[in-house]
Amino acid sequence: MATGYYNNSSYYANQSWAIEDGYETIINIGYAINKSYLWVIMVFGLPGNMAAIVTIFRMRNLGSFGFFVVLLAVIDTLAFVVKLLNYQLVARQVNIYPVGCKLGFFLGNYLITYSNWILVMMAVGRLIAVKFPLKVQNFNYKSSVVAAVIVGIILALPYLPILWIVTFHPRRGCFINTNTTTILSLLYWTHICLYGFIPFVILLISNVMIAQIITSHFRVRHALRQIATMNSTSITATRDVSIQRQILVLLFTTTFVFVLFTFPLCAYTVADAFWTIQRGTKEDAIKYLLQQIAYVTCDTNHAINFYLYFLSARKFRAKFLQRPFSSSRRRRSARI
Repeated sequence: MATGYYNNSSYYANQSWAIEDGYETIINIGYAINKSYLWVIMVFGLPGNMAAIVTIFRMRNLGSFGFFVVLLAVIDTLAFVVKLLNYQLVARQVNIYPVGCKLGFFLGNYLITYSNWILVMMAVGRLIAVKFPLKVQNFNYKSSVVAAVIVGIILALPYLPILWIVTFHPRRGCFINTNTTTILSLLYWTHICLYGFIPFVILLISNVMIAQIITSHFRVRHALRQIATMNSTSITATRDVSIQRQILVLLFTTTFVFVLFTFPLCAYTVADAFWTIQRGTKEDAIKYLLQQIAYVTCDTNHAINFYLYFLSARKFRAKFLQRPFSSSRRRRSARI
């Protein structure tokens, strides 16, 4: 049951079996990554998420897509804090009691999964807007909030068993209190599918469909212009089309990076089911190192969205670089 939160290095501590040459070197590299990578991600991920939230709120109209951007930044930030806090408390053998273990494991898994599904909702929303442009006004800010709440509740249900099977022991720390391998296997594959495989497939399909519509029929451009000119001037229509294009570029970029950074964990998970090794061998150490690299890539995915927005969306970049209070100063000077 390791969806990206259960990155546990204690498995390799205090080993008592014979080891091959080169084993300790590779294990030490993996262990060093395990101890430090969350801090590195936090250093550039937390400021980026905060900047994304501030930048979106500085825009005049939050909108459906802006709501998901803010929600994604908030959830990613909470995922950082919960994961790092729980890791440090357990590593320092702090007594967090059963309730601390249960909440830490539950939130750690749930938040990173929900983050990926926010990307799914963004992609599906764009697909609906592209495929049914005349009905796009029915999917407004309130509809996005309702969708986010419903998806959040549904995703929480498969993680509720964590509250029953995870507990705390003063010497052992947090551990899974069940010997039922069938239940553990079911939860493991359910969680990894919800975290990686299913969003992976939906995002790929959604973006391929969007790309096909754009390149084959040019329906996005003409439909957006038609919608914009119903109650606006041609200048406003051109501006709206430009904004929608930037949103699509941003979506394609974040989806591509998600697929690229999540693929190593998905591949490792499948390989792990068939990769039988002997403990203490060099192959065992290599497998552990690959596991840590997979965790680094998938966790990094939750820290780089702001930088993707900055590079791919001109309007977002302009708002971020805008000096604070510059708009209010312009309004005051206009009055004078």
